[in-house]
Amino acid sequence: MPFNVYDPCPCGSGKKIKFCCQDIVDEMERIGRLADGNQPRVALQQLEKLNQKFPNRSWVVCTLAILNMESGEDQAALDHLKRFLENEPDNEVAIGLYATTLLKLEGPDRAKKAIYRAFQKTAKKEPRMVSMLAQVLSDYHFDQDHEMAGREHLALALKLAPEEHRQEIFIDLLECDGDSNIAYPLRGTHPLPTIDGLSEDQQKEIRKSQKYSGIGCWGVAADLFQQLSRTITDKPEVWHSLGLCRAWEGNEAAASEALHRAAQLYADEGLAVECETLAQLFDRKRSDNQVEHATIAAFVESVSRLLTILDGSQRFVRISHPSSKERMGPIAAYMLLDRPMPIDVDFSSLTIDLIPKRIGNVLVFDSQTGADGKPTLLVTCESGSPSEEVLALITDLGGSLVEWQMEASELIDQRMVSTQHNWLSRTHVFPRDCPHSVDRRISDEFRQTYIEDWLRTPQWDLAGRSPLDAASDPAQAIAVKAAVYAMEAEYLSHKRYLDINELFSRLNLTHVPERNVDESTPINSLSLMQMHRLPVERLNAEQLKTVVNREMLILHGPFLYRVLKVAVERTDFEFEDFGQRPLAFLANYCAFCGRIDEALGYIELGRRMAPSDNRRFECQLNWDVVELTTRLQQPNNPELNQIINRFVTYYSPKVPQIRPQIEGILRSFGVPSPWNNPGIITVGVESQSTEELWTPGTPTESSAGESKLWLPGQ
Repeated sequence: MPFNVYDPCPCGSGKKIKFCCQDIVDEMERIGRLADGNQPRVALQQLEKLNQKFPNRSWVVCTLAILNMESGEDQAALDHLKRFLENEPDNEVAIGLYATTLLKLEGPDRAKKAIYRAFQKTAKKEPRMVSMLAQVLSDYHFDQDHEMAGREHLALALKLAPEEHRQEIFIDLLECDGDSNIAYPLRGTHPLPTIDGLSEDQQKEIRKSQKYSGIGCWGVAADLFQQLSRTITDKPEVWHSLGLCRAWEGNEAAASEALHRAAQLYADEGLAVECETLAQLFDRKRSDNQVEHATIAAFVESVSRLLTILDGSQRFVRISHPSSKERMGPIAAYMLLDRPMPIDVDFSSLTIDLIPKRIGNVLVFDSQTGADGKPTLLVTCESGSPSEEVLALITDLGGSLVEWQMEASELIDQRMVSTQHNWLSRTHVFPRDCPHSVDRRISDEFRQTYIEDWLRTPQWDLAGRSPLDAASDPAQAIAVKAAVYAMEAEYLSHKRYLDINELFSRLNLTHVPERNVDESTPINSLSLMQMHRLPVERLNAEQLKTVVNREMLILHGPFLYRVLKVAVERTDFEFEDFGQRPLAFLANYCAFCGRIDEALGYIELGRRMAPSDNRRFECQLNWDVVELTTRLQQPNNPELNQIINRFVTYYSPKVPQIRPQIEGILRSFGVPSPWNNPGIITVGVESQSTEELWTPGTPTESSAGESKLWLPGQ
């Protein structure tokens, strides 16, 4: 593509091409055509010659480096950029490319200085380049389980991204904030605290630190806050800021140390507990506080024979896997149980001790997707003796079919789980036909057992004391409250709800005070723990809408229930802005908590608020599914038959594909299929409609579009 001589020069000088690099335009156009024409090697040769003829020309060197990187010659690119920057140290484009190349070659720790220089020098002129650099760093930190660092680098990437990429990055950011696998206090934004009461020189250093933080140079900002903390030892906001910047940098050990100190100094109990909670969540990642999980590989002689063996064992339960339909995904996945799955059991006699737990995962790959083109088995479980037991079990079952590629002590991949919460990851696995009532009873038993054990078990968060013991010591009040929140966050990350009020009551603790709020309070910039302390009942309509927006993403069940319950009772809250999801959540949450009458009330309210356009049929169908799952918890209620009958006689003729979904829901509650057992339907039989068969995407008098069912927990 020809260059217009009146366009800005690609060298980054800010001048027009006509007044800058016009003498090399023809050569650069020809080289560009070679590169675009799939002749990168020839283009590189021409660039090398041009670089010798016109040394230290930014356009030439940067293009040369880019082509080197695209050809996999990263070291050559780095050498060119390094020599150029020795003579032109302030060239923004070269600075950004150098940081990108060094990061790729040596990793973020070795490249940190170059990265921060790119954030400072290159972001304004080449924001796209720095945005991509921040995205790479975000991926790295998420891989290292540095959730706050990953999220903050992603936010920086969004801020600098070109318009055509902003939507994609924004969705990634929403997915991060909505990822329930991340402890909720670590999600969302965390504003730097305001720091007052300092001298002008000190305030100048504070502003300088905050400025570095604002452009992504969190390590530099943290170093400045660290220097200030040596002379301003009693300001919790300084330590709080230091802790946040260290966390965003990815140094969670140093972040924890600073946040512990901030918690000790804060007079504001809410901020003290928040800092201590973050610190404790970081502490759980220390190697001495964690259990290693290893991934061990084996080659498989015959995949079909191995699958037959695993399918026949009561220690393995086949499950669906998210990537099983991908080209390089596994062809089978299993949960590995700590004991055989009980069969032919009296479900009413089941106890928590009889239910097996998942202790590992097994993935099986065929010859096209396995390592080295061979069928492969990957086993993930705890390191040490548990993994040796697992290997022995699979070896006994598979015999010569399995050829292990490493010992149990050797790791392909390593994942750390907090020792205090490791057994939360050992999910109970119920027999396939176990009634929902038994599942619910065992889950309630597990929750109570977990709480009782936690209350009495010495915690490293509490200097080796149990929560019950530490709660009696006023000096540990903040640490105990933070331990409750950290435990709740762990529990929620395993898709379980916990009544934090019960824990505060058992420990005889007072709740953290509500946060002051007025019309000017920036609700959207509050951290989640700060937002959860808001006096929800006193928020104005706009503030309440902001809270609902964030919480519908975060899905912290107990707080979202409180917020939405307030919203339902407010006449100035516009539910239409959120569709039916808030009421669906309220109904499902109340049903999950056993408050059936309250759930049915929200279901009825949802029906009344359903749209009157062609989406009404879909909405009514969804609400009937919610009512079905709710009433199934009261199997003796005569109205249950009415709603079951409605699916048989009204919906299934219109939407035939709904039958297996409804049968699956009924099966999970121990109810046989009404299509195969008409006698189960005894109340209020409706005549089958004579309307035309309805299928997704085909409009009828009352509907159009594909139905999407709301199920409990969604």
